Amino acid sequence: MDKMMDNPWFLRIVALLLALLMFFTVRTAEENASPNSTEREVLMDVPVEVFYDNESAVITGVPPTVDMQIAGPGTMVQKTRQLMDFTLFVDLRGLDYGKHQVMIQTENLSDELQVRIDPAVLEVSIEERVTKEFRIDPEINDQILAEGYFIESTSVDPETVLVTGAESAVESIAVVKAVLNTEADDIDESFTAEARVRVLDADLKQPTVTVEPETVQVTVNVAEYSREVPITIRQTGEAPDGLVVQELTPSQETVTLFGPKSTVDAIEEYVVDVNAGVLSETDSTIEVNLEPPQGVRTIEPVELTIQADIQTEETAAAEQRKPAAAAAELLLGAADESRRVFANVPVHVKGLGPDYRILFTGAEKGRLSLAVTGNKEVLDTLTQADFELYIEAKEETGKQLLTVHFTGPEAASGWQVAPRLIAVEVVKQV
Repeated sequence: MDKMMDNPWFLRIVALLLALLMFFTVRTAEENASPNSTEREVLMDVPVEVFYDNESAVITGVPPTVDMQIAGPGTMVQKTRQLMDFTLFVDLRGLDYGKHQVMIQTENLSDELQVRIDPAVLEVSIEERVTKEFRIDPEINDQILAEGYFIESTSVDPETVLVTGAESAVESIAVVKAVLNTEADDIDESFTAEARVRVLDADLKQPTVTVEPETVQVTVNVAEYSREVPITIRQTGEAPDGLVVQELTPSQETVTLFGPKSTVDAIEEYVVDVNAGVLSETDSTIEVNLEPPQGVRTIEPVELTIQADIQTEETAAAEQRKPAAAAAELLLGAADESRRVFANVPVHVKGLGPDYRILFTGAEKGRLSLAVTGNKEVLDTLTQADFELYIEAKEETGKQLLTVHFTGPEAASGWQVAPRLIAVEVVKQV
C-alpha cells in the first residue's frame, strides 16, 4: 500500500477524479440556482378588491379571499411570495343592477409567472342598498325564573331597529329578535338587561345586513303564579243557648293564592272555620285571619269579615210557621180543577257525605204536603213519584234552617209546600 501511495501515476489519477467530482458538483448547484428553473407555489387567502363606482349599491358573490397558484422562474416565484406586492380585483364599473359573471383580474404581477386562481370566475349580484325599520320581538328563556313565577309582560327600548343591506337580503328578513342571554337563575322579580338584536330569514339563516342599534334594553316584568279559589264557610262549635245561626256570609266570595302552579291548581276551595260559640245577638261579626295553605306562599286578602245571621229560637220558629200558614191557605183551594195535592211527600237531603246525618227537628219530620198546579188532564196522570222535594245541607254540625226545592215535569206550572223552610240539625257520625 505504501508503495502504491508513492507511485506518481496513482496520485495523478486520484487528483483527476477529485477534480471531476468537484466540477460536476459545482455545475449541478449552479444549474439548480439558475433563474431559468421553474417553481410552483400556492398562495393561500389572497385578498380580493372590488372596483365599483356606485356607493349606494351592495355587492354580493365576491369572496374576501381566494387561493392562487403561481409558477415560473424560481427567483421570481420566491420574490412574489415574499413581497406580495400584487393585487387581485374584480372590476364592476359600468355594470347595472343584476347578476353578472366576472373574472378575477391581477395587477402588478410579472408576465413571467403563470397564474391560476380558484375560483377564477365569480357570479356576483349588484343590488340597491336599502334601509328598513323592523319591530323587535324579545326572546327570553323562562327557565331562568324561580318556580311559581312567570313572565307577565316584556318591553324593548328602543322598540324598533334599522336594518341596512341588499334589497333581497332585507326583504328576506322574517324574524327580528332581541335575544336575552343571562347566566342568572331563580329570578323572582322584574329586571332590565341588555340584549343583542338578531335577524333571521324564513330559513332561520342570518342574512348579510347591518343592524342599528346592535343591542337594546329589554325589561321583563315577572309575576308570581296565582289563582282565585272560592271560599267555603264551615261552622264549628254550637251557637249559644237560645240562638240559631241562619247563615254565615263572608265579605267576599273568593281568595287569591300565590305559589307554585302545581300546588295552587290542586286547591279547589279555601275553607274558613267559624266558631259559632263566640256569636251573640249583639255581636254577629267575626274577623278571621287567613293563612296560606301548605305549599302556598301568600294569600290575598289576609283578613276576612264574616257576617252571621242570628235569630232566637222563638223567632226562627215563627219564621218557620209563616210559610206553613201560607201553604195551608193554598191547600184549601186544592179542589180546583187545575190543582192537585200530594200528602206526606218525603224531603230528600243533598250535600252531605257519608260522615254526616241529618235530624228533622220540626213537626213535619221530613214529610210535607205538596200542591201542584197545571193542566188537569195531565195532572190526573201523575203520581207522587213524578216529583221530588229536597233540601241542600252543609257539612257543618249544628242547627240549620233550609229552603225546600222542587223538581217535576213541565206540566207542573206551579207548586207550593207547607212549610217552605225546614229546621234540621246536622250531626257528624262518630
